Amino acid sequence: MQSKTIELGVFTGYSLLSTALALPDDGKIIAIDIDREAYETGLPFIQKAKVEHKIQFIQSDGNKVLKEFIVNGEEGTFDFAFVDADKDNYINYHEELLKLIKIGGVIAYDNTLWGGSVAVSDEERWRAI
Repeated sequence: MQSKTIELGVFTGYSLLSTALALPDDGKIIAIDIDREAYETGLPFIQKAKVEHKIQFIQSDGNKVLKEFIVNGEEGTFDFAFVDADKDNYINYHEELLKLIKIGGVIAYDNTLWGGSVAVSDEERWRAI
């Protein structure tokens, strides 16, 4: 069975390249970012590694694409998701990805601890200011 992954927030493709290299040759990555130009900056490295055939780049808002996948019956069909997009939307991405990732699949997030600030209560944060 084909491995299928989602990456939200691609930028220049460093983590995208890492994921593509880890996937089997028939694996597929749906790479979603609003900035195609940044993706194209890293594209020569993806091409040099000969993994471009694994990547489908979608220039769009991540929330919109995830909702479209759900409407189109893609629930429970992805093995892995990596999120490195706008941090304010992490909770929204998480809710949709829970529907899309298979049981036993993995969702990974970049910068989730945000310098440890997630462990500090709002009250403590405001007191520090």
